[in-house]
Amino acid sequence: MAGITARGWLLVLAVAVFLSGCFGSSSRREEKTYPVQGTVLLDDKPLPEGEIYFKNPATGSVHIAQIRDGKFQGQASAGDKRVEILAYKIEYDPVAKEMYGDQAEPTKINIIPPQYNVNSTLTAKVTAADSPDQNTFEFKVTSK
Repeated sequence: MAGITARGWLLVLAVAVFLSGCFGSSSRREEKTYPVQGTVLLDDKPLPEGEIYFKNPATGSVHIAQIRDGKFQGQASAGDKRVEILAYKIEYDPVAKEMYGDQAEPTKINIIPPQYNVNSTLTAKVTAADSPDQNTFEFKVTSK
């Protein structure tokens, strides 16, 4: 049985280095985030409850903040963001309710039109600032 040659050891070492780079989780850098805040008005009234997404078009990363009484506070990475706003109402399918009674599963229906979420053209430029006053936004959306 022949031993491993120097060339073989180099190949094993190269594969080990490659795999440590692929699977090493400590080498990943997390995106630095900054405070964001603002208001969301639906038909000129504060949106009672919902979510606002700050999406980075270049990397696909998303930062989500909860909307309560028209206000939101959260964190987002710096740069140009695509903004999406969602708010849901819960409905029960009458047929399912009749068949399953209290066991019927509710359906979440987004009450915000697609032009403000899946087809959004809303944008925000988040600056690298530690004060939320530097990243205050107002978004006005309509239900139609």
